[in-house]
Amino acid sequence: MTRRLGWYLVIAMLAGCARCGERPAPEPRAVERVLGRGAVGVVVVPQLASLGQKLVLFEQLKVAAFLAPTQGFQDPRALVDALVGELGVDVRSADAVDKFGLDAQAPLGVGVQVTGHAYVALPVKDPSKLQASLAALATRRLGASVAGELTVDGVVVKTFSREAKGPPRLGYALAHGFALVAVDEGISDLAALASLPVGDSLAKEPALARARARVATGGDAFAYLPPGSPLLGEWPVESALLVVTLEPTSFAVMLDAPWRAEAPMRALFEASTEASELPTAMVPPDAFLVARYDGPPKALGPLWRQLFGRWMGQGGIDLEHDILSHLKPGVVGALSLAERPPLGRGLPTLDVRRTNPFDYLGLTGTAALDGPDGGVQALETAAALAPRFGAQMKRADRAGATVYLTSWSQGEGVHFAVRGDRLYFAAPVDRLDRLLLADGTARAGERKPGGPTASVVLDLSKLSQSVRALPESVWGLGGFALKGTAVRWLDAIDDLKALTLEVSSKDQAVFARLALSLAPASPKPAP
Repeated sequence: MTRRLGWYLVIAMLAGCARCGERPAPEPRAVERVLGRGAVGVVVVPQLASLGQKLVLFEQLKVAAFLAPTQGFQDPRALVDALVGELGVDVRSADAVDKFGLDAQAPLGVGVQVTGHAYVALPVKDPSKLQASLAALATRRLGASVAGELTVDGVVVKTFSREAKGPPRLGYALAHGFALVAVDEGISDLAALASLPVGDSLAKEPALARARARVATGGDAFAYLPPGSPLLGEWPVESALLVVTLEPTSFAVMLDAPWRAEAPMRALFEASTEASELPTAMVPPDAFLVARYDGPPKALGPLWRQLFGRWMGQGGIDLEHDILSHLKPGVVGALSLAERPPLGRGLPTLDVRRTNPFDYLGLTGTAALDGPDGGVQALETAAALAPRFGAQMKRADRAGATVYLTSWSQGEGVHFAVRGDRLYFAAPVDRLDRLLLADGTARAGERKPGGPTASVVLDLSKLSQSVRALPESVWGLGGFALKGTAVRWLDAIDDLKALTLEVSSKDQAVFARLALSLAPASPKPAP
């Protein structure tokens, strides 16, 4: 019995030692390790297989079928076929990715050097398969069938040339589980990139880590401009992270960019707590676009001066003091399609000297004031400035409000009214009358607590409905045919439901989100 117990103890100890000797699971590969902090910009796809899935999803969208012919392709599949043909591997197929020697579950990266040379970081699963695949690609695309090898500072760079002694046309080096691939002059950078110290890589870039934490989603792909990138130019931000996500019901692009210390525009997107205490803003039921700004109106001064500074200077008007100082946070505007737009004249031009936009659109909006006296004073100042823009503003009284009616050579302009602590603006004038009479009864465009400082919502479904409901007479001669063409065009893109833009500032960074809502795509069998 004692001997048997001893054997049990030995077996248990051996089993325990076997478990102690197990190695922990390897950490997932991070492509940022082979992307340099000094790059002009980088693009990362967190998972190669996900990229293939999203390309398949794109093929199923109705709007993709509309866009493909405009690019010279018969259908979306032909468009995507051409795209993956440029990549050299069909990422939609797991078998094709595996045959190429790549790991479909790992990330993919693209970097652009300050020299202008670009390189691709491919996740390696089978080095021998990858060698054969790149050799075939070099031969097929570049006519470079002569394999060679360079050793630079201990790094082996495999090359493919057209001639035995000719310059290499394609090359790659292995590092940290990735194959760094470049062509022509970019091959000279591969050895340095393969031996990049971890401190010089994006794996240790704190600005990128903070930005990704604020965005809180990896997305299907992201682009990053590191500090010092020449692509940032005069932008008032230190770096920029752009994250792209495609889902069956939405396509979203998110921007996160920390402000520079001296950025004068940062106050423009600082939300005010006063805005949430305002009465709900009226939005007419036929509005297809609604915009709201809850930041400090005074912060709009520098932007306005940049656009219209010449006229402001000539008028001797202090915009912040004379006009914007009387506005409180909380401005809402909405656009609707005019009841009878003169579409028979053709599409309107963007030159207000020749076209009145309010022949085609209706404008409705409200803003909060510091009081009625301040609002009237601001409109008196605007009336004095109007002639410099070729407009006239005349004071009147309507529905218990002080009204300023605006006109210029093309007809009605934006009309204004002050009643209590609210400023109303609308065009044409019948919309202003309806706004004053319906105060407090129209549906609301409310601000959510902690919501964005500025937002714009374009309801594409409502715009489509408004266009479809127009009578044939507004289309002019041949209206039946013109309306039919417009309806067919709307049918081709009816899976686009709404476009939303939200901008705010948080943690010393500007954050923007542009989202396109889509109707769920119906799966289509692959041929």
